[in-house]
Amino acid sequence: MGERPVDLPSHPVVAVSEREETVSEQERVQALLHAVIALSIERDPDVVARTIVATAIRLVDARFGALAVAGASRRLRRMVTASAEDVPTEPSARDRKRVRATLIHLIEDRQPRTGPGCSVALPIDIDGRTWGGLYVEGKRRAGGAHGEGSAVAFDDFDESTLRLLLAIVRPAIENTVRLAPAR
Repeated sequence: MGERPVDLPSHPVVAVSEREETVSEQERVQALLHAVIALSIERDPDVVARTIVATAIRLVDARFGALAVAGASRRLRRMVTASAEDVPTEPSARDRKRVRATLIHLIEDRQPRTGPGCSVALPIDIDGRTWGGLYVEGKRRAGGAHGEGSAVAFDDFDESTLRLLLAIVRPAIENTVRLAPAR
Protein backbone atom coordinates (compact mmCIF):
# COMPACT_ATOMS: atom_id res chain seq x y z
CA MET A 1 0.00 0.00 0.00
CA GLY A 2 1.70 3.18 -1.17
CA GLU A 3 1.10 6.25 0.95
CA ARG A 4 1.15 9.59 -0.72
CA PRO A 5 2.19 12.64 1.22
CA VAL A 6 -0.64 15.02 2.00
CA ASP A 7 -0.33 18.37 0.29
CA LEU A 8 -0.73 21.11 2.86
CA PRO A 9 -1.42 24.68 1.92
CA SER A 10 1.83 26.54 1.50
CA HIS A 11 0.61 29.71 3.21
CA PRO A 12 -1.10 28.96 6.54
CA VAL A 13 0.60 31.99 8.13
CA VAL A 14 -0.96 34.25 5.52
CA ALA A 15 -4.41 32.92 6.39
CA VAL A 16 -3.84 33.75 10.07
CA SER A 17 -2.48 37.16 9.15
CA GLU A 18 -5.51 37.88 6.95
CA ARG A 19 -7.81 36.82 9.80
CA GLU A 20 -5.99 39.16 12.21
CA GLU A 21 -6.29 41.96 9.66
CA THR A 22 -10.03 41.30 9.33
CA VAL A 23 -10.45 41.42 13.09
CA SER A 24 -8.51 44.67 13.16
CA GLU A 25 -10.77 46.13 10.47
CA GLN A 26 -13.83 45.01 12.45
CA GLU A 27 -12.41 46.66 15.57
CA ARG A 28 -11.85 49.87 13.63
CA VAL A 29 -15.42 49.88 12.33
CA GLN A 30 -16.75 49.22 15.84
CA ALA A 31 -14.67 52.08 17.24
CA LEU A 32 -15.97 54.44 14.54
CA LEU A 33 -19.57 53.40 15.18
CA HIS A 34 -19.13 53.82 18.92
CA ALA A 35 -17.78 57.33 18.39
CA VAL A 36 -20.67 58.26 16.10
CA ILE A 37 -23.26 57.00 18.57
CA ALA A 38 -21.58 58.58 21.60
CA LEU A 39 -21.06 61.93 19.91
CA SER A 40 -24.44 62.15 18.18
CA ILE A 41 -26.05 63.23 21.45
CA GLU A 42 -23.07 64.84 23.22
CA ARG A 43 -22.99 68.62 23.58
CA ASP A 44 -20.14 69.13 26.06
CA PRO A 45 -17.06 70.29 24.08
CA ASP A 46 -14.64 68.66 26.54
CA VAL A 47 -16.37 65.29 26.26
CA VAL A 48 -16.47 65.59 22.47
CA ALA A 49 -12.73 66.37 22.36
CA ARG A 50 -11.81 63.53 24.75
CA THR A 51 -13.95 61.05 22.81
CA ILE A 52 -12.38 62.04 19.49
CA VAL A 53 -8.79 61.73 20.72
CA ALA A 54 -9.47 58.45 22.55
CA THR A 55 -11.11 57.01 19.43
CA ALA A 56 -8.19 58.15 17.25
CA ILE A 57 -5.71 56.41 19.55
CA ARG A 58 -7.70 53.20 19.43
CA LEU A 59 -8.22 53.28 15.67
CA VAL A 60 -4.54 53.54 14.75
CA ASP A 61 -3.10 51.81 17.83
CA ALA A 62 -1.17 54.87 18.99
CA ARG A 63 0.44 55.32 22.39
CA PHE A 64 -0.58 58.97 22.74
CA GLY A 65 -2.89 61.51 21.15
CA ALA A 66 -3.93 65.11 21.50
CA LEU A 67 -6.67 67.31 20.17
CA ALA A 68 -6.12 71.06 20.05
CA VAL A 69 -8.90 73.61 19.89
CA ALA A 70 -8.15 76.98 18.30
CA GLY A 71 -9.53 80.23 19.59
CA ALA A 72 -9.72 83.63 17.97
CA SER A 73 -6.97 84.41 15.46
CA ARG A 74 -6.16 80.69 15.17
CA ARG A 75 -4.41 80.65 18.54
CA LEU A 76 -4.34 77.49 20.63
CA ARG A 77 -7.12 77.78 23.22
CA ARG A 78 -6.93 74.36 24.82
CA MET A 79 -5.42 70.94 24.32
CA VAL A 80 -6.93 67.61 25.37
CA THR A 81 -4.55 64.66 25.64
CA ALA A 82 -4.99 60.94 26.12
CA SER A 83 -2.82 57.85 26.28
CA ALA A 84 -3.68 54.31 25.27
CA GLU A 85 -5.33 52.39 28.13
CA ASP A 86 -2.39 50.05 28.62
CA VAL A 87 0.29 52.78 28.56
CA PRO A 88 1.21 53.26 32.22
CA THR A 89 2.78 56.71 32.06
CA GLU A 90 1.69 60.09 30.83
CA PRO A 91 3.92 61.90 28.35
CA SER A 92 6.67 64.00 29.90
CA ALA A 93 6.37 67.78 30.14
CA ARG A 94 8.94 68.02 27.33
CA ASP A 95 6.89 65.70 25.09
CA ARG A 96 3.71 67.67 25.83
CA LYS A 97 5.51 70.90 24.94
CA ARG A 98 6.69 69.37 21.63
CA VAL A 99 3.16 68.18 20.81
CA ARG A 100 1.75 71.59 21.72
CA ALA A 101 4.25 73.29 19.36
CA THR A 102 3.33 70.85 16.57
CA LEU A 103 -0.38 71.57 17.04
CA ILE A 104 0.19 75.34 17.12
CA HIS A 105 2.02 75.12 13.77
CA LEU A 106 -0.74 72.87 12.42
CA ILE A 107 -3.42 75.39 13.37
CA GLU A 108 -1.43 78.29 11.92
CA ASP A 109 -0.60 76.79 8.52
CA ARG A 110 -3.48 74.26 8.18
CA GLN A 111 -1.20 71.66 6.58
CA PRO A 112 -1.12 68.03 7.72
CA ARG A 113 2.15 67.11 9.39
CA THR A 114 3.84 63.79 9.74
CA GLY A 115 6.95 63.00 11.71
CA PRO A 116 9.38 60.43 10.38
CA GLY A 117 6.60 57.84 10.46
CA CYS A 118 6.10 58.15 14.18
CA SER A 119 3.40 60.83 14.30
CA VAL A 120 0.48 62.22 12.32
CA ALA A 121 -1.14 65.64 12.78
CA LEU A 122 -4.25 66.68 10.86
CA PRO A 123 -6.08 70.02 10.86
CA ILE A 124 -9.77 70.14 11.70
CA ASP A 125 -11.60 72.74 9.60
CA ILE A 126 -15.15 73.83 10.32
CA ASP A 127 -16.95 76.37 8.12
CA GLY A 128 -13.75 77.24 6.26
CA ARG A 129 -11.68 78.03 9.34
CA THR A 130 -9.33 75.96 11.44
CA TRP A 131 -11.17 74.75 14.52
CA GLY A 132 -8.26 72.68 15.80
CA GLY A 133 -6.01 69.75 15.12
CA LEU A 134 -5.67 66.05 15.87
CA TYR A 135 -2.29 64.53 16.71
CA VAL A 136 -1.27 60.91 17.34
CA GLU A 137 2.15 59.39 17.96
CA GLY A 138 3.77 56.09 18.80
CA LYS A 139 2.24 53.48 16.50
CA ARG A 140 2.61 50.30 18.48
CA ARG A 141 1.92 47.35 16.17
CA ALA A 142 1.51 46.94 12.44
CA GLY A 143 -2.12 46.74 11.36
CA GLY A 144 -3.33 46.97 14.95
CA ALA A 145 -2.53 43.28 15.55
CA HIS A 146 -2.20 42.38 19.19
CA GLY A 147 1.28 40.89 19.07
CA GLU A 148 4.26 42.36 20.83
CA GLY A 149 7.00 44.16 18.99
CA SER A 150 8.74 47.43 18.48
CA ALA A 151 7.02 50.59 17.38
CA VAL A 152 6.26 50.87 13.69
CA ALA A 153 5.49 53.76 11.36
CA PHE A 154 2.00 55.04 10.73
CA ASP A 155 1.00 54.31 7.15
CA ASP A 156 -1.36 55.84 4.59
CA PHE A 157 -4.19 53.61 5.84
CA ASP A 158 -3.77 55.01 9.36
CA GLU A 159 -3.88 58.58 8.05
CA SER A 160 -6.94 57.77 5.93
CA THR A 161 -8.61 56.22 8.97
CA LEU A 162 -7.99 59.40 11.00
CA ARG A 163 -9.36 61.53 8.15
CA LEU A 164 -12.46 59.32 8.06
CA LEU A 165 -12.89 59.72 11.82
CA LEU A 166 -12.72 63.51 11.50
CA ALA A 167 -15.26 63.48 8.67
CA ILE A 168 -17.62 61.28 10.67
CA VAL A 169 -17.42 63.35 13.87
CA ARG A 170 -17.68 66.70 12.07
CA PRO A 171 -21.40 67.12 12.98
CA ALA A 172 -20.57 66.70 16.68
CA ILE A 173 -17.82 69.30 16.40
CA GLU A 174 -20.15 71.66 14.52
CA ASN A 175 -22.76 71.26 17.28
CA THR A 176 -20.25 72.22 19.96
CA VAL A 177 -19.17 75.24 17.88
CA ARG A 178 -22.79 76.39 17.45
CA LEU A 179 -23.60 75.89 21.12
CA ALA A 180 -20.38 77.51 22.40
CA PRO A 181 -21.73 81.10 22.37
CA ALA A 182 -24.74 79.95 24.41
CA ARG A 183 -22.52 78.55 27.17
